[in-house]
Amino acid sequence: MNAFVACTIFCSMPQHNFTYVLKVVEIKTHPACGQIISCSDITALAARDSVFLHLVFFKVHATHLRSDYRVPLGRCDGLTFATRNATLENLQLFGSAAWELIASVATKGLDATDLVAIFGDHTIGHGNCWSFTAHQDLYTDRTTRPIVTSFANNQSLFYERLAFSMITMSMLNVLTWTQGEIRANC
Repeated sequence: MNAFVACTIFCSMPQHNFTYVLKVVEIKTHPACGQIISCSDITALAARDSVFLHLVFFKVHATHLRSDYRVPLGRCDGLTFATRNATLENLQLFGSAAWELIASVATKGLDATDLVAIFGDHTIGHGNCWSFTAHQDLYTDRTTRPIVTSFANNQSLFYERLAFSMITMSMLNVLTWTQGEIRANC
């Protein structure tokens, strides 16, 4: 899993919740399946489950959320860990203008709809100043405003697109068997 995906996932919820889910998935899969499931796959599964737990924690009534969407599996872990600089280079700047964010995610194969869904997920159940500024810009931007409005008016559409965007992100820069390894300790 690349640094952009990891940053987006980790930023979407409190660190301790995600770390807990990641460890639980690792503890349950490695003994049951052997060391054939990569930490990248575990991270993708934990990201999906963390979104659901996040909603439950904040008591968001998301009747349309499909927390059981299928996550494509079969990734390998990288042979080295991402450096801090590589991680920061791929981080989305929450103070950036909408056009800058759209251009940035486009380099990863994502579009404006993915951007709005991912940013919407960051503030489910809570918000703060940095997220408000970014969200305000997404609402006032002529490209993203119709997307924000459609998600606000149709919660089912938001959660459907969020699942799609999460899957798309989880498939960025996937390593296959000859390009990586399966780590024993995530």
